[in-house]
Amino acid sequence: MDTATKCTVLIVDDNIMSMKLLAKFVVEARHKVVTALSGAEALMLLRYIRPDLILLKVGLLEMDGFEVVRCLRKMPGLALTPVLFICRSVEEFDRCVLVTESADVITRPYDPAIVKLQLLQYLKHRVVPHVAEAVDCVEELVVTKAAPPGLEGAA
Repeated sequence: MDTATKCTVLIVDDNIMSMKLLAKFVVEARHKVVTALSGAEALMLLRYIRPDLILLKVGLLEMDGFEVVRCLRKMPGLALTPVLFICRSVEEFDRCVLVTESADVITRPYDPAIVKLQLLQYLKHRVVPHVAEAVDCVEELVVTKAAPPGLEGAA
């Protein structure tokens, strides 16, 4: 993936160790990382950047993740930005599901494979078209190679 295809992920977490670990996963997936230690800092950054995905801790101290999202949804050009909530407990997870009506969360402790899969799921539609076309070609090639001789077109 070249520079033109990289996505930007904003990580908002007041726990520096947690933030560094998530940043490591994002960088390993070859995307760019921007970080904020608070909701207020994230909202200030969002005046200048347009991330492709936001990883947002629910339990931020001065402004929780839900309040950050309420502000984000009112900002021009950011209303549809996907947000994955970072939850550290079952209670936070349950609250996320109730408030957001989805299970779009990353739970701690982090499972690197699951976090990377979630990143792929959210960012796969945000890469430039020639990369998406290349992925389609590879998938088509795999399907063709997997079919027994004489049954390539049969479905």
